Parts: sequence; C-alpha cells; structure tokens
Amino acid sequence: MKVLTKIKDSRIFNNNLVLLSLTFVFFIIILIALNPAILKAPYLFMEDGWVFIKEYYKYGLGSFKLTYGGYFDTLSRIFAMIAVSLAKLTNSAVVLANTIKWLSIFFSAFVVTYFTSNNFEKIIKSRFKRIIISGLTIILISNFAWLLYNGVAIHWWCGLLIFYVSLNLLQDKMPSYVMLPIILISIISTASSMILGFALMYYVFKKIDFKKPLNTIKNIGKNSLIKLILMGLFLLFQAYAILFITDVETLIKIDLSFNHLLEVIKYSLLLLISSINFVFGTDTFLALNSSKLNILAGSILWITVICLAIKTKTLKYCLLVILDIFLLYFMINFKKVEFIEFYNEIMSYAYQTWYHSLPASFVFIGITIILFHLGLKSNAFKSIEITFLIFAAFFFIRNINHPELETSQKILEIEPFVDFNNNIYAHVPISPPHLNVSVTIPVSEDYCLENTCYDSIN
Repeated sequence: MKVLTKIKDSRIFNNNLVLLSLTFVFFIIILIALNPAILKAPYLFMEDGWVFIKEYYKYGLGSFKLTYGGYFDTLSRIFAMIAVSLAKLTNSAVVLANTIKWLSIFFSAFVVTYFTSNNFEKIIKSRFKRIIISGLTIILISNFAWLLYNGVAIHWWCGLLIFYVSLNLLQDKMPSYVMLPIILISIISTASSMILGFALMYYVFKKIDFKKPLNTIKNIGKNSLIKLILMGLFLLFQAYAILFITDVETLIKIDLSFNHLLEVIKYSLLLLISSINFVFGTDTFLALNSSKLNILAGSILWITVICLAIKTKTLKYCLLVILDIFLLYFMINFKKVEFIEFYNEIMSYAYQTWYHSLPASFVFIGITIILFHLGLKSNAFKSIEITFLIFAAFFFIRNINHPELETSQKILEIEPFVDFNNNIYAHVPISPPHLNVSVTIPVSEDYCLENTCYDSIN
C-alpha cells in the first residue's frame, strides 16, 4: 500500500502533461484493440483515395478550396497532403495508406484525450471517470460502420471535439490558444461544427450587461473576444460553404414551403426522440424501431433524463445535447428531397449509418454527466452510475463494427512497382470493394506490361 501511495503522490503522476500523454497512448491501444489486424493493413478507404489524394495530386494546395459532400473537409485534405508528401519521399504506396491510417488514429485518440484534461474538471471532477467515458465513447463510435482508421470519417471526430468545446463554453471556459488552431481547423472540416453556434450564443448571452451594454465587451475580455471572433468567423465560413458552395443538393433545389419545413421538423424530432435508445446499443435501437416502440421508449427515457437534469442542476448540458442532436438531424433532412424515405432507411440500418454516431455519442456523454452529478448526492446514487457504465460497456462492446481490410492486400501487391517519379498511373482497388473505388498510384512501366495503366490522373 505504501508503494501505491508513493506512486500516486509522485510528481510524475501529478503532472498533467504526463497523464494526458499516458491517456493518449491508452486510447490508441483501445483503437487498435478494436481491430488488431489494422496494424499490418495499409488501409485506404473511399474518398481518401478517389477524392482527397487524387485532388491533391491534381491541384496541390488548390484542393483546399474545394468542397466535398457539401462542406469543406480541411483536415481530411491535410491528411492527404501529408500522406502524398511522405509517399513521394519514400516512393511507397504503403506509406501513403499507412500515413492516413495513423493520422486518423492519432487524431481520434487526441479528441477523446482532450475530454480527460483539467479543462473539464468542473463538468466531471474525476479524471478517471472521464477516461472511462472517453474509452466507452470510442467503442460506441466503433458501432457505426467505417468511422475508424481513415481520413474520410475524421470529420465526425471533429464534430465530437466541437461538442467538447461547447460543454466548456457552458462553463464560461474558452479553449486555450494551444487548442484554438486545432478547433478552428475542425470547424472548417465538418458540417457538424454548426452545433457550436448554440454554445457561442449562450456564452455571449451570459456576458451581456443589459443595464450597461458597453460593459459586455469588458465582461468577455480581450483574449476571449479574439477567440470568440475567430471561432465565429470560421463557423460563418463553413456555413457559407454549406449553403452556397455545396456540391450536393442545395437549399435552392428543394421545397422551401411551410408545410415542407414542418415535415422536416417533425421527422427530425422523431430522430431526436429515438436517438437516446442508442445507450442500449445499435441492436437494441433497431429492435425498438422494428417493434414500433422506439418513440415510446425514447420519450420515457428523455423525460427521465430531463427530470434528473433538473434535480442535479445540469439542465443546460441536457438542453445542449437536445439542441445539438436536433440540429444535426435537421441539417441531414433539410437538404434531402425524399427525406421521409431517407428517414426509414437510416432507422432500419442504424449500424451502417454514420449519421447517428454523433447523436449517440452526445446522448451517452450527456447522460453520464447527469448521472455523475447525481452520484455526488449520495453513495446510493453512485451505484446507478456504475451500473449504467457496466451496461453501456456490454451493449457497446457486442456491437463493434469491423472494417474490411482484405483490399489492403492490393496496396501491398503494387508496392514493388510504385514510381512517384513516373507519369504513368494505375488504379488500385481500396475499401470497400463492393463500391468499386480505387486510389491512383504512379507506377513503373514494368507494371503496365500485364496491367492497365493511364497516362494521366483521372
């Protein structure tokens, strides 16, 4: 016992940077443990190959001004830029694939590590509990298809980071200047960053001096004002892209009538109500949907959670979760012409629908915050939070989704023929194979003797 006490009281284990570094490594281990085969697989997925890498080949830094999927994917393009640069230096397609894979793993681990930092002590005081929540959040996100180990899905992790920032803003806490560049990049990397608007408005509203409006700026403070303006500008820039530079169905192309808007709100509310059922796993979510009990079960759970939030004085966190989830689903539905058909689709194949990943994560984190505040009232309530985490772990672990890694063999097969100094290209299949997607790789002329090659990037 004396040894354990000395370790606990040592400077090393009281050093915040050391603890964060160890936690970061721990989460990397979790990410790898979910799919150990990922270590050996030069995994490339979907748009990483035929959009981000390909467009960086063709346009270089000019590719950063392009949108894809209706918004800027800045971090995905940064991953592609680094991957292509290292691949050229090493003349390796394996390096190309592995760079994006590891950058994705590192960023995902970094995002959940942020929640374990001292910045969130006012929300959940125990770092250990925040580590448990973050670890389970990783596993929960893994329940949805294709959200790990690739640059395409990294925007969902950016959305999670924005949610963490929002939680801190409710506590009157601005991010540090160290975190600010990463947060700004995340804002212009995901459409989900729009949720930050609620927290920013709350932060400003709390600072307003209605009797002496000119004191508002003084209340905010110089440093916070700079951060507030930067986040607001980046948010507006992403919003502009979503509304006016989008390459998907835009607001101009859909029905803007009042009746249509009411229908979109209705189905977004139905998705919001159902989203809380994800705390019992994606399989339970689907079972409740198929038995037509999803709205009843969701309503009961939401009413219970809201009552507990009022009791524990954590209602602002609960309302943030509700508003954020509603906005995410509203954004998805509003740009869909056949959104009712889309609603039925994503309610039937939840495990494959990445649109549910952030709502599910927000619900889980929100409930744990409320339960941990409940546990502060008495030891009897602590058993409730422990029981909840045990059941959550059970439901999440049994629904882990595994990426298709067999296609990675194609990258290994072409590796001996890679030649980044050549202007002859081959299309190499990448995951998932059933969608017939590929990455363009420069190859030597020997490869073209028995395989199809191209003299331009297309």
